[in-house]
Amino acid sequence: LSDDEFDIFCTASLFPSLTWLRLRNIGLNTKMLTRLIQSPVLKKVLRLELTGNYLDDNSMAVLAGCDRCSGLQFLDLSNNSITESGAATLRHSESLKNATIVI
Repeated sequence: LSDDEFDIFCTASLFPSLTWLRLRNIGLNTKMLTRLIQSPVLKKVLRLELTGNYLDDNSMAVLAGCDRCSGLQFLDLSNNSITESGAATLRHSESLKNATIVI
């Protein structure tokens, strides 16, 4: 997925009722994640799957501070480059306190 294609996805308002978003193995990195969490796409998402991407501890800091993520019930981050430090950042996140998180 190119940066331009991802930008189009993030700015699209075609998904007003989207509750499950699976972005697996698309090369998602911290920069792209930042664009995603700032977009209207996550407005009603309850289940977010970001497996097999290029997410790391810096990405976890971005997720941990995401107010739009407070409605998430399930977050799958398996097969990324997340250390115990990144996992701890998520565990202490007020925004993600109600989500089941898989790393």
